[in-house]
Amino acid sequence: MIDGMRTEPGQAEPPARNSDDVSRVLRWVAECEDVAPVPEEWVPGASDEQRRQLAALGGAVAGYRKRVGRHAAWMNDIPEVHQWLSMQPAPPDQILDDVFEIAEAGPEAVAQLYAAIVDPSARRHLGTFFTPTAEAAWMVRRWDELFGAPDHVVDVGAGVGIFTFHAHAAWQNAGLVPIDVNPVTLGLIALQPISIGPNFERHASPELGDFARWSQEGLEDLTGRRLILGNPPYTRLQLIPRADRHRLLRLAGGLCGARASLSALILGTALRLLHAEDGVCLLLPAQWLESDYAQELRKWLWHSHNRLVELSLFDAGLFPDAQVDAVCLIVGPRQPEPQAFTLVTTLGSGRTRVMDRSRTVPMNWRALFTENEPKSSRASSATPLREYAEIRRGVATGCNKFFTAAQRDVTAWSLPKSILHPYVQRTRTFASSDRVEAAFLEALPDTAKRFILTISRNAERLPGVSEYLAYGQNLEAHSTHLSRARATWFDLGEELMIPDVIFAAAARTRFAILENGAGAAITNNLYGLTWRAETSRHVRKRILTWLRSDDGQAVLWDGSRTHAGGLRKLEVRAVGDTLVPSATRADPQDALATLSAWQATQNGE
Repeated sequence: MIDGMRTEPGQAEPPARNSDDVSRVLRWVAECEDVAPVPEEWVPGASDEQRRQLAALGGAVAGYRKRVGRHAAWMNDIPEVHQWLSMQPAPPDQILDDVFEIAEAGPEAVAQLYAAIVDPSARRHLGTFFTPTAEAAWMVRRWDELFGAPDHVVDVGAGVGIFTFHAHAAWQNAGLVPIDVNPVTLGLIALQPISIGPNFERHASPELGDFARWSQEGLEDLTGRRLILGNPPYTRLQLIPRADRHRLLRLAGGLCGARASLSALILGTALRLLHAEDGVCLLLPAQWLESDYAQELRKWLWHSHNRLVELSLFDAGLFPDAQVDAVCLIVGPRQPEPQAFTLVTTLGSGRTRVMDRSRTVPMNWRALFTENEPKSSRASSATPLREYAEIRRGVATGCNKFFTAAQRDVTAWSLPKSILHPYVQRTRTFASSDRVEAAFLEALPDTAKRFILTISRNAERLPGVSEYLAYGQNLEAHSTHLSRARATWFDLGEELMIPDVIFAAAARTRFAILENGAGAAITNNLYGLTWRAETSRHVRKRILTWLRSDDGQAVLWDGSRTHAGGLRKLEVRAVGDTLVPSATRADPQDALATLSAWQATQNGE
């Protein structure tokens, strides 16, 4: 374990010993103003200034390698890494001393350099969030306890090589293949401490690229027991280029749905390629435990009876600059005997829960980590909410900045009333009410978004509208995927969602449920319920009363997913699946008929 770092997962992070070294190196790269930035495609989302500083950092890494007298063939074999190391300024001796100290502190200290230059919002494009040392070391140690040393370790989304470093420390003779799409983070693997020894250089063969593509050929070149280890990129679906989505879905072989994130797609690809003696030890965002897109993944794991499966849930806040809960998934080599499916319910406490794999696959694996039984009534006579109402997500405009407006915007652009429709941006605005009224929207501050624009082809020549459309084109609102799919890019038309009831998609304590007395439209951050014609006014009222009650909120809570920081998120399907107790369905006439029948039996009729 590296001195000065955490020794157990989940413990508070102490101040870094090398903060002065990191600060001096960061000041130096910031002052190297004559350096050309690294190519934009290397680090999508990073600014020119951030990419310029990354370029200067290459000079510091090259200077360190020259000082310690080390060279590895892979640095020349990967042209982008060679370019990064060979075309940048030479640092002064003081900076080289600092880089040496950072390298000796280990890969988590190296990660601080990159994380300080490229801000978290820019790192989301590649899903680059570095695993703390304690968690990476724990995962390697856990695999070793269960299965011993592998022959080869493939570090998925290697970053600066934290998992590669700990894998080498544990298994000196294992082949190491750290893989990453980012030439800069891959190049930072060159900052391995002298104390790790020359054996690392002989066993490490970094690869520039994405794991899914590399695995189709590269994985087959590795013989013996192969371990797929690490922290796959936490890249959301929306940030994966469309062409890559289709390729990744195909490689996952049906184990992932179309809305899967990159980490789930990588897991699906890895599982499909496992030989009998292979295994997986990955740190994944916990969302896949309960998402619809991962149903087939969960089925595969549940029914792989001859492989040990262990799930260990890490505390929220694992990554200081990304709000995401994480779970360690271990899938062991195939054994002749049936193996356990184990949940580590409290990491480090020894509390585990062994699941019965002969049962039907549980739908929500996140719920398996809690001992509490669902608070809701699940009587067979209960009825899904979808039978009373249609549940839909609000309109996805493609550019809310253009399609929604505050009174201040209406005044500034002289927009006509005919294109303005009432709009609810968020439910917390109505925290003290169960109903949205037009008067309340009108009383909102001038800066509050309370209109959605309904611009038809006939309206585009109205005073103020043509100028506003030009503004939208400057925003590139016309070029988003959703806008291009419309016959007229600015005409929301039938897409506009005006529900009877507005439903919060997320909550920290209670899910807001608002009757839409204002006839307001919603966008896709909110859900809408539209009552079916056959649902009587009485039943509608009873349903809303129940949904807002403690029992109703408990049902919604059970059906929601956990996000970081205690936020709970409902999907449209989960709202529709909400089981409404049978008592809610009865009309007064039904109740009178039931009472009359009971009285008749009492009178002996």
